[in-house]
Amino acid sequence: WFFKTIKGDLGYSQTAKMSVVDAIKKYLPATIELAIFSMIPIFIIGNLLGLISARKKDTFYDKLILSISSLLYSMPSFLIGIILLLVFYGFLGIFEPQRYSITTEIMISQNRFVQYTNFMIIDSILNMDFYVLIDSLKHLILPCLTVFLGTSAAFIKITRNSTIEEMGKDYVRTLRAKGLDEEYIFRKHIRKNILIPQITIGGLQMIRLLSGVVITETIFNWPGIGSFGVKAARQLDLSSVMGFVIVVS
Repeated sequence: WFFKTIKGDLGYSQTAKMSVVDAIKKYLPATIELAIFSMIPIFIIGNLLGLISARKKDTFYDKLILSISSLLYSMPSFLIGIILLLVFYGFLGIFEPQRYSITTEIMISQNRFVQYTNFMIIDSILNMDFYVLIDSLKHLILPCLTVFLGTSAAFIKITRNSTIEEMGKDYVRTLRAKGLDEEYIFRKHIRKNILIPQITIGGLQMIRLLSGVVITETIFNWPGIGSFGVKAARQLDLSSVMGFVIVVS
């Protein structure tokens, strides 16, 4: 197994009915797509809420943001996912699980939609098919929202704490003493200096998401590397499990 792995041969996947390498190529893009579209709101909304919390320190808004983010962080991701599925799919019938609709699946099976990269967003643009593009984006909403609600708390807190720390430093007091506007100091100096911890925590979050959001992918029947690993483990497909572990590691 070891010498074959060095040569790039990870064996045959009974779960996917193809080689493990081909299975990884098939399932990993779905996880990358989910991770990227989950990190966008974490960076934008998490950054905004963290800055508001820092500037409104010890006020009602600060306590409200910290309380809600801590509550969501402490909730298991499967519970958040099930609640979202129950409300938006079960009651409202708006957002379906899986990666795309039955219509798109039929188009793929009939070769009316070519999967060049296995990234649905990129492939829909290459095919100039805006129906598949909208369909893919629509199916991303619930799993991305689940990931965002479960993981944004750490980003909010690191942004808040870093901002409060920067606001109390000597260079900020000096700029205030020179008569510079508070908003100018915050926008031009403080926000730039808190980028380092934000990029650090954001990078760690991105790596964790790329490793496969196993529970989220399983709940939403998302065909990513995480759900592939779970299916392989259930079927005692050792070659697939080993390939999954190598990718995650």
